[in-house]
Amino acid sequence: GERFVSGNVERLLGYTPGEVLNSPGFWLVKLHPEDREQFTDTLEQAVAGRAPQLEQEFRFLLGNGYRWLYSVTRLVYDDDGGLVDTLGYVMDVTERRQAEAAVRERQATLQAVVEASPDVISILDAEGRVPSMSPAMERITGYPAGEAVGQDAFSGEVIPPDDLEPFAQI
Repeated sequence: GERFVSGNVERLLGYTPGEVLNSPGFWLVKLHPEDREQFTDTLEQAVAGRAPQLEQEFRFLLGNGYRWLYSVTRLVYDDDGGLVDTLGYVMDVTERRQAEAAVRERQATLQAVVEASPDVISILDAEGRVPSMSPAMERITGYPAGEAVGQDAFSGEVIPPDDLEPFAQI
């Protein structure tokens, strides 16, 4: 069958269309060793299930380092269900992956601070519900921190009625 690789591959990946087309197993060789098995397993499962499209994220060797790529591959089958054609594109999603990891790290740090604090720390969401309460809540008030989770902080069940208005304003 006819094979084509867009010239954009050089701008995005740093490899010429010729390098991609003329290097046996180009994609697999450049995949991060830890991602190869999942990549091939996912592709095989998609083909076995005659999936029309496959989306994957994996680390790919660009120059002397790995970048995270997101790929979308359209899979085309013949009447007997055999794979006859693929059409795919990739995007570099390294920055998004790094940003997500940084957010997770910040959340873990915040949670550790909340857990270790001797003071009551309550986190409220935009609706005023409590997604997180420090364990010090129970030590100081006798009220289990877990019971506060999911509660509306402005409902008046936890805050005395006289204090509710000033609390809400703060």
